[in-house]
Amino acid sequence: MKINRGLVFLGSLAVVFLMCGTSTAEESAGPNELMLIDWQQMQEQGHLKGNEIAPDEGERLHPLKIVSPLKEAGNGLPAMVPILELPAPKISKQVFMLSGWVRYENVQGTGFLEMWSLFPDGSHYFTRTLAGTGPMGLMAGTSDWRPIQLPFQMSPGSNAPRPNKLILNAGFQGPGSIWLSGLKVIESDQLVIASQPGSWWNDRAAAWIGTIGGTLLGVLGGLIGFFSQKKLMPGVTRNLKVAMASIGGVTLFAGLIAFVLRQPYGVYYPLLMLGLIATICGTILLKRHQTEQAEIELRQMEAMDIEG
Repeated sequence: MKINRGLVFLGSLAVVFLMCGTSTAEESAGPNELMLIDWQQMQEQGHLKGNEIAPDEGERLHPLKIVSPLKEAGNGLPAMVPILELPAPKISKQVFMLSGWVRYENVQGTGFLEMWSLFPDGSHYFTRTLAGTGPMGLMAGTSDWRPIQLPFQMSPGSNAPRPNKLILNAGFQGPGSIWLSGLKVIESDQLVIASQPGSWWNDRAAAWIGTIGGTLLGVLGGLIGFFSQKKLMPGVTRNLKVAMASIGGVTLFAGLIAFVLRQPYGVYYPLLMLGLIATICGTILLKRHQTEQAEIELRQMEAMDIEG
């Protein structure tokens, strides 16, 4: 039996993509909330390092206001403002983070939050919100409330002691004010970053889109392979190949738009991968179908000439 190498290649890619999508879905286990930080309680317990507890702002209860000590912007080292020291956070899993909401006004230069993770052996590591976009994005100018996250991921499979203290600071390169609300200590088995405002979907949805898309692509490739090997319904087989190439083209175009619009990785990557695989494989299979049909017609014409 003749094996269609193009279909084998398609099936292999679909299976790989499906496995990646399934793995991502499994890794996106829900986080475990260890503590909701109450600024007033932290102040009473002596863990809050100054700053002002501001009035409620709608659903943002008792936000903490942090004001830069700088009077003008500069290019030197940032001015660090201590916010919170949290002893014995009771972290047990591989990934932990501070997650909450932030807004800021008239931040000149770059502003950021900084989390130090202190371990029993004396080692300490920091995480800063210095990304261009998303919940780990830096602060500049003025912004309404948006999600913010400060994650830390330990080495995979590590049995090392978990941190015994978390320290939160704010950094300023110029004047400005920052407000924090709804800050939580969260732990998880895998790193899951919240979707940024304006994103088409979050990372968990991206995992399922990859899984379902890879499954459908594999099923479509299987149908094409079955009909091609059995030489059944050539018209239907051709339409399936056209559908694969067309859907792939639309999906690829959507992925390019998502990339240009600076959507998160979890949005544009599944679209680009599925679209690229479907477009390339669908186009190759369609051209092969046209070549095979031309060869069949040529053989039929030669047979008619011989009979004539």
